[in-house]
Order: sequence, then C-alpha cells, then structure tokens
Amino acid sequence: MKIKLICIGKKKSKTIDSEIKNYHSRINTFINFSVIYFKNSKFLDKKIKSLIKNKNLIFLLDENGNEYNSLEFASFIQNKINSSVNNLTFIIGDHSGFSQSINNTFDNKISLSKMTFPHQIIRLFFCEQLYRAFTIINNHPYHNN
Repeated sequence: MKIKLICIGKKKSKTIDSEIKNYHSRINTFINFSVIYFKNSKFLDKKIKSLIKNKNLIFLLDENGNEYNSLEFASFIQNKINSSVNNLTFIIGDHSGFSQSINNTFDNKISLSKMTFPHQIIRLFFCEQLYRAFTIINNHPYHNN
C-alpha cells in the first residue's frame, strides 16, 4: 500500500517543514509514504478530482469528519492495509478549506480536532499521528513513551 498526504497551499515554516520531513522518513520505514504540495489555483478542483481515476481511497481532513483517538486511527489504518487498499490519500486544505465541489465529491472525511488550527500545523499533527499509528500496529514503544 502507498499512502499520500496532499497539502494544499504553500510551505511557510521551515521549522514545521523540517519536522514533517522527520516524520516522513520515519513513516517510510513502515510503508511507502509521500507528501505532495499542490498550489491553490483555478485548476485545483480538477487536479484533486483526477485522483479518483487513479483508484485512490481519498479522505479529506475536515473539521466535520469522523474523529479517532490514536488507537482507533491505528486500527483504521490496519483495516485499510488488510482490505488490500493500494493507494490511500489524505488531503489537507489551505486556510479557506475545500471548495463546495470538493466537499460534495468526497464523502470520506476525518477530523483531527474540533478545534481550529493553522493548516501548516495540521500537516505536522497528521504526520505524527500516522507515524504513531504505525508504531502501534508494529508494537513499537513510541506510543507508550
């Protein structure tokens, strides 16, 4: 399985980007993981919708999505692996969220919190939680430290 994190908008913080790269390399010890940045443009919706053709299972990270604790999220990831999902894609919107068209196209949504955070920080939160999920799945002590 391959997991992609698509981030819409610019990288603004070198510190946060450095931490994302750190988790990126850690996650890749468990699974093929990539972080892709899309610029917000008039073609963005078309670009995101084109992912459907590539047989991606797509989840929007959205405040109105399903919430999981870390153990539940690990179980969610394990379930996708067991279900032979080939491409699992998570998308984080920019400061304005997703267009109505994208919200209507994709029903699968996950919320990391009911609180509002800058999208830059959510990128880091997601990477940390994905890494944590794989440590839980693989009985690595990280989750309990």
